[in-house]
Amino acid sequence: METQQPLYPIREVSRLTGVNSITLRAWERRYGLIEPIRTESGHRLYTQDHIELINRAVVLTQKGVQISQVKSLLDQAPDVFEPTVLVESNHEMIDSLYTACVKQDLAALNQSYDLVFSDFPEKSAYKVLNRVSQKCQETFVEHPAEKLLFEACTLPRLMTRARHLCLSQRTKAVSKCLVQGTQANASSVNVCLAGLWCSSKGYLSINPNSFIAAVDLTRELIKSMGLETVCIVAEACSGQEWIEWAKQHSTIELILIHDDCEQFSGDIPVNVQLVIQQTMWD
Repeated sequence: METQQPLYPIREVSRLTGVNSITLRAWERRYGLIEPIRTESGHRLYTQDHIELINRAVVLTQKGVQISQVKSLLDQAPDVFEPTVLVESNHEMIDSLYTACVKQDLAALNQSYDLVFSDFPEKSAYKVLNRVSQKCQETFVEHPAEKLLFEACTLPRLMTRARHLCLSQRTKAVSKCLVQGTQANASSVNVCLAGLWCSSKGYLSINPNSFIAAVDLTRELIKSMGLETVCIVAEACSGQEWIEWAKQHSTIELILIHDDCEQFSGDIPVNVQLVIQQTMWD
C-alpha cells in the first residue's frame, strides 16, 4: 500500500463526490470502474486520482451515459467529459419504472429500484423518481393504481434516506423547514424529494403527513413549530396564494417549487425563493 498521494476512506469520498458508498461499491464490483487501495484489514482507501475518476463518471452519467459504458469511454479518452453519443439511460430507467407501475409488476419495479439506487448517482436517481412521479400524477384520475403502487414502493426508500439526513443534522444549528404540497392529493414522492433537496441545502426538513392550507399556517402555528422556512411543492396549483402568504409573513423564508416559475414574474417578495422542479437536482 505504498503511495505518495493522500488516502481517503469511502465515507469521505462519498462526501466529496456526492456518490454514496453503496453505489461506489457497486461501481467497483459490477463494472470495475474503480480499484481502491485495500488496507490489511480490507478497508477501502481512495486516492485523489480515484476521486477525479469518480467525478468524471458522475458527469457522464448525468449526461445520460449508462454506468456500464463509462469505464470504456474513460479508458479511451480519460479527459473527455462530453460523450459523443448520449445514451438515454435516464429515460430508459424512467420508462422501466413507469411500465412496471402500469403493469402492476412489483418484481420488475423492485428490480428497477435496485438499479436506480446502486448504479445512478444520488441526484440522477432523484431526477428519475421525480419524473416517474410526475407521470403517475398526470394519469392519476384515470389510473390511480399506478401512483399508489409507485408511492408504496418509493416512499419507504426515500424516508429512510430522509431519516438519516435528519439524524445527521440534529446536532447542528439548522433552520427548521416545513415541506408539503399545495393540495391534499399532491404527490407524496415529490414532496419527500423536496424534503431531501431542502436537507441537501442545510435545512432540517419536517414532512407532515397531513396537508396544511396557507390560510391555516398562522403566525401562532409557525411560532409553536419553531419554523423559519416553509417549502411548498406547487404541482397542480399556481402557488399564487403562497406568494400572497409570504407577503404577510416577511420574516419566514418561502421556498416555492413549481413546474413553471415564469408565471411569477411579477412582484416577488424578497423572502421567496423560486425553484423549478425539473431542474432542482441539476
